[in-house]
Order: sequence, then C-alpha cells, then structure tokens
Amino acid sequence: LAAAATGPAADKYTTATVRPLDSVDLNALGLSQPGTLTVGTLSDAPPSICIDSASQFTGFDNELLRAIAR
Repeated sequence: LAAAATGPAADKYTTATVRPLDSVDLNALGLSQPGTLTVGTLSDAPPSICIDSASQFTGFDNELLRAIAR
C-alpha cells in the first residue's frame, strides 16, 4: 500500500467555514431594522407544502419559513 498524501496539497475540496450568527454583519445584509420578510414557495409539492383542514398552508417549507421569520 502506498502512503497517503497529507497536508494542503492532499485536500481536493474546500472546507466550509462556520461562524456564529453574531459574527454576521446584519447591516450589510439589510437585516438591522425590523420589517416584512416576503418569501415564495410552491403550493403543489406535498409533503413540503400542504393545505390543512382549516385551509391553512402547512408542511415542511411553511414551518421552516415560519421558524426563520421568528
């Protein structure tokens, strides 16, 4: 067996950098002021989007968007 290469030259892929949310420049993203978040999603893609018995949109997409809005 050949020895595996090590070090930066052996890395063919870029490693993602994860930063805490408080290190994001909210002003640069236009998020420093409260406002309205307008989003769009498909309405015909169950189970991602469904209409419940109360005629309200539900499903993964809607729950995710509601969580982001909070």
